[in-house]
Amino acid sequence: MVKPTAGDTPRSEWTCCRPCKVLAALVLLGLAGALTSGCGSGEEAKAEALKVTPGRRVDFGDIDRNREETLSGEVIVHNQTDSEIHIHTIRSSCRCLEPELERAVIPAGGESKLEIKLLGPFTSGRNRYFIYLHNDSSAEPVVPLEILYRIRKPWKVEPSVVHFGADERDRPLKKTLRFKAGSPDDPFRIESATCDSELIRLGEPRRLTTGAGQRDEWELKVELLRPSQVWVRTWIFVDDGSGASVIKRSIPVIVEPGCGYRVEPSLVVINTGAKGKGQAHRIEITAGEGFKVSVNRVECSQNLEARLVKSSGAENAVIQVTPAADLSPGTHGGSLVVGCGDPEVELEVPVILNVAEKEGRK
Repeated sequence: MVKPTAGDTPRSEWTCCRPCKVLAALVLLGLAGALTSGCGSGEEAKAEALKVTPGRRVDFGDIDRNREETLSGEVIVHNQTDSEIHIHTIRSSCRCLEPELERAVIPAGGESKLEIKLLGPFTSGRNRYFIYLHNDSSAEPVVPLEILYRIRKPWKVEPSVVHFGADERDRPLKKTLRFKAGSPDDPFRIESATCDSELIRLGEPRRLTTGAGQRDEWELKVELLRPSQVWVRTWIFVDDGSGASVIKRSIPVIVEPGCGYRVEPSLVVINTGAKGKGQAHRIEITAGEGFKVSVNRVECSQNLEARLVKSSGAENAVIQVTPAADLSPGTHGGSLVVGCGDPEVELEVPVILNVAEKEGRK
């Protein structure tokens, strides 16, 4: 050891240079990480004290709706520790499940069979449940099991969504739903159909197929009674009355604002002479089948003038639009707003004005 001389600052034998301090800090961090890793390994070992084969998910697959019989499945619970484990409680999230453990005390390195009974009838409701196994040393479940099944659909419907769009000019305000069986061996019938919205009227379900060996096919007419001023989202509930319990299937219905009226043209482009002088343009509003056009108000931007040409109360209305005077040369944007019906539906038509330069101006 080098002794300090006069004028030097005394230092102990453990005093070292800066690189050594950095190295010591890294060593301490490594030790802390090793300790942390060791703790984590202990938790994982604890979690794997009980192993389930073939796995902690039991899938009963596709099941016919309203099937009355009881289905059975099983898993094997393995004790991977050096001491026995006592399973004192088994809980399930549904009364339709009946779990039964072969033996509650599982010896070290031993196993126990868990039989799972799934009780029918099976509906189209919730089909994901859980079973929990608790030992005598923890309030938390030592083995959570996930139980799954899926209801086999006896029929499908097209379209899957009834949509009345504001821009659907080529489509009628009546839609047709078609229901088709999954196979000729899955007969069904549409007992009834209902909708909560006053905007929607449903026809009587009608069977389309009559021959033996054909897939059952039904149709249902859906009619929009009047336009809506807001977005409408509702449901059609279909009851096929199959089996011991009544199952209803819901079909979404969407109605966009302004649906039921057609505006021609949907975009107005006006090319004018100097100062905005030009010909008037006609905008026609046509009602859908069974509707009447009742114009409550006509409004437009300041660079336009609009007036109702054809009176309301008919299947269509005509509005005349002309550019306002003294417009500067160039391209201008405008709009026409028409309020129709009760409750009122607001229809907006964009207008583009192309105003020419003055004659002789370069």
